[in-house]
Amino acid sequence: MGKALIKQTLSIIAASIFFNTALADNEKEQTHEYWEDKILLCGHDLLSAKLIIVNESEQEYRLAKLLLARASECETNGEVEFYSALLGVRRKEISYGSAEFIMNRPGFRGGLNS
Repeated sequence: MGKALIKQTLSIIAASIFFNTALADNEKEQTHEYWEDKILLCGHDLLSAKLIIVNESEQEYRLAKLLLARASECETNGEVEFYSALLGVRRKEISYGSAEFIMNRPGFRGGLNS
């Protein structure tokens, strides 16, 4: 009778470990799927913002700015900064090539004398 109780207990423990492992694997898949979805949406936001900026759709520049802000969460190769600068020039918020533009752009490290 003692051996039967031990076998039942071990069976319960084994089942518990199995189900916990399965749940952990499912959480990893959800996390991986979440990041894949986020990257896909960021790419879509960047592409949409590019189309608005390139087509000079002044009525939609505000949307382009929001899309670029959201795309910056995933993008690391400088495209968001480039199109943000282009958008700023198109909206006449900054003068292209000005010292203020150069020093205030995202990612600028240095001064005029460096």
